[in-house]
Amino acid sequence: MLPRIDYPELILEVNARTGFLDAMPHISGSLARRDDLDLSLAALLVARSCNIGLTPVAKPGTAALGESRLVGVEKGYFHGEGIGKASAILVTKQADIGITDTGSYSDLVYGMFAICGYQFAPRHADITDTQMWWIDVAMLRGEITRDHRGSNGWGAFNELQLRRVSVPAILEHWDDMVRVAGSLSTNKVRAYDLIKMMTADGRLTGLGNAFAAYGRIFKTLHLLQIIHVESYRRMIGTQLNTGESRHQLARRVFFGNLGQLRQSYERGMENQLGALGLGLNAITWWNSLYIDAAVARLEAGGPGISHEIKARLSPLLFEHINFHGSYPFHRPHLEEGRLRELRDPGAVDDEPEE
Repeated sequence: MLPRIDYPELILEVNARTGFLDAMPHISGSLARRDDLDLSLAALLVARSCNIGLTPVAKPGTAALGESRLVGVEKGYFHGEGIGKASAILVTKQADIGITDTGSYSDLVYGMFAICGYQFAPRHADITDTQMWWIDVAMLRGEITRDHRGSNGWGAFNELQLRRVSVPAILEHWDDMVRVAGSLSTNKVRAYDLIKMMTADGRLTGLGNAFAAYGRIFKTLHLLQIIHVESYRRMIGTQLNTGESRHQLARRVFFGNLGQLRQSYERGMENQLGALGLGLNAITWWNSLYIDAAVARLEAGGPGISHEIKARLSPLLFEHINFHGSYPFHRPHLEEGRLRELRDPGAVDDEPEE
């Protein structure tokens, strides 16, 4: 039922409804905005998120889309801070209209998620080979050290081969761990940089070891719930399917140059990946807006949609979006509050999918 739309039109419609491109400041701090700056920024977003360069989106006959204009706007506006602010607007508005999949299951990552109030919930390939941990109250009381190798006294439970969490390591670095949590929560530092710092030369630093020890508590709780709670397993499966859908969408958008980054310097790579993330957020917001409208129409004209079906609806769709072609940049002419016409789900689709 979602309307068919060209990617540039989608970007401009989302901007018309949210103003997310207006949040990108000039690198100098100047508040002046050039005429038709939204068209230039939309073209740059398409060029960088699709990995196709400026030539396909440049229009010599349009001042805002001339190649020299795009180069200048990119230098002035298309930087990490601006991309981050634009994404923040879309993420905030997305919450008004709901986790992360990764190949790394390190104890350190569990700890960083937990101390910030989040839950790291990956799917482990083989739980039987995954180490579980327990907290020994004797260590909390200071009666034994982190190097103690004695039995936990739990009888048959010892067959699980549990290892003790190093509580002293957590207590020793707790103040620093809390400061790290504050820095992450206020976006003062990136998690990637912290992990890189705490795993210098392939070995955990003292702070990194403390985070790993803390993470082992939550890792074990996560694994135990996977083993024993069926509803939890279903929830994790749904979340991971969402993550995989996002990866598929990213691959569809980032099709240029065989999906390979060709930037020769780190900042350029970061900005291009930031543009891809911003494009994905724009697509997600637009899809959510129209999925909500489609659900409202179906419920108004029939028996309604079950909660189970609604729970499976995903805004990470892309079959209706055209990422190829001549890339027209025209602002949408939609009356305030009105949406594009939804497609009839029962009609024959006269446009073959790719």
